[in-house]
Amino acid sequence: MALSLAYLLGMLPLITRSVSAQTVVAHFMAQESYSYAQEDWAKDISSAQSIGIDGFVLKVALSDYEVHRSVDAYAAAEAAGFKLMYSFDFAGGSWSQDEVVSLISAHADSDASMKWQEKILVSTYSGENNGNDFFAGVKDTLPGQGIEIT
Repeated sequence: MALSLAYLLGMLPLITRSVSAQTVVAHFMAQESYSYAQEDWAKDISSAQSIGIDGFVLKVALSDYEVHRSVDAYAAAEAAGFKLMYSFDFAGGSWSQDEVVSLISAHADSDASMKWQEKILVSTYSGENNGNDFFAGVKDTLPGQGIEIT
């Protein structure tokens, strides 16, 4: 057993060298941001960056304070060179297509918007009940504003 453990520990540097990630993100539950100001976001972003996290996936429910806190999150992320993307939480209430489009549009030009192949990354939590037509409508509306999502 000791020999096996010693062998594994000796191999660890070789194993870790062969693993590489290009982008590391963490989920951030926006409902935890009720009392947040831009400085709070900046502190959390700095802490995340210190351990190698490149961005947050902001899980936002249809709540005024969560949507409003994202403005401060984007300002702090822009200042720190950090990335953000939205994960629309449908478990907390039904978003309309217009609400989703509006929030994506609000930050589409931000340097903090996380992109893949030049398209803004967006996800959902419990959005499966909305069906393909809902999300196709969101994706079809945004190009008219010069915005593409994936």
